[in-house]
Amino acid sequence: MFGSSKSQKTPWETTDGAVEDLLQAACTLHKTVEPQPDRLGILGAGSIGVKAESVRKAIDRLKNAVLSCAAAESDGKMQYKQVESVVERLDNSNPLFVTVLERLSEVHFHHFHEIGMGIPTVVKKALGWIQGSIQACLTTLSNANKISELTQRISTVGNRLLAAVSKALAVYSNTTTPDL
Repeated sequence: MFGSSKSQKTPWETTDGAVEDLLQAACTLHKTVEPQPDRLGILGAGSIGVKAESVRKAIDRLKNAVLSCAAAESDGKMQYKQVESVVERLDNSNPLFVTVLERLSEVHFHHFHEIGMGIPTVVKKALGWIQGSIQACLTTLSNANKISELTQRISTVGNRLLAAVSKALAVYSNTTTPDL
């Protein structure tokens, strides 16, 4: 045989990998917004927007992986341990997401105004898309869940993520220059 033979991943392995990809994309975005904004310059907004778009795409891949994982089960629902694992890792990474979103809304937004950029559309759009992707992913995860005990936990984790995105998006949706 020529070349390497890649074994097919199970739907759960794909879902597990999608969670890891999301966490990696969030870490990459965190590294981008971690430095002081004056070190980023005008290109920094574009870089942040690109990294935020990577997070959105990772969320969408997770949603699709959850759908595939659920479809592979006879009842169309994911196993308890699978849903629990996804929710647990999203919950554990919540502080990372919140930190990134706070830096975007409290530090970088003001810097963008200081250098005369106004509202960086690329960041605003990426945040809106992230919000929509999170909502769709959480709905998919809730629908793939067959254990009522996890329904509230999915909702709680989701509400915290969505609240952080909404707060950051509200700053970027403001049409007036903030007090500097």
